[in-house]
Amino acid sequence: GFDAMTGAMKEIDIHTDADTLDEICSAAASIVSSASATGVGVRLAAARVEGPSVVSRANTLTLQRRLARVVVGDVPAATAIGWLAGDAVRGVGTLVAISPADAGDDAGALAALTRVVPRVVLVTVGAASPSVPDGVDVLPWLGGDGFGALVPPPAAQRVGARP
Repeated sequence: GFDAMTGAMKEIDIHTDADTLDEICSAAASIVSSASATGVGVRLAAARVEGPSVVSRANTLTLQRRLARVVVGDVPAATAIGWLAGDAVRGVGTLVAISPADAGDDAGALAALTRVVPRVVLVTVGAASPSVPDGVDVLPWLGGDGFGALVPPPAAQRVGARP
């Protein structure tokens, strides 16, 4: 199973088709529900053309409504992840990034987050094998079946080394 984790959530929604965006939001909604049910705090961050939008200290219904309003945007994943700095990740124990498995431009940005957040988890939507930096755990989203098992390092293509 998937343990609810303290931290921030980030959905990455660049040039994504509607079905993939639905899967990303479903994964995020599942995490919000699990975390909220166990009393774990959740920050939900979304990339908008105007900049990041962060919701924290909100009830489950507010977070779910926010997810329902997410639309496909034109912000590159690496840019969106790069916005998660300073106050956005202060006190975050685990950051969960949700992305299409074939999104290739976010590995460097995820690597930067591993230096400021104790645990970074990439939840992938789709069948591709993502390229991830050392220090990032990968969990596949299996749609209606929920989360899969942690992807062992050889299955996920490691890029770079964690300093």
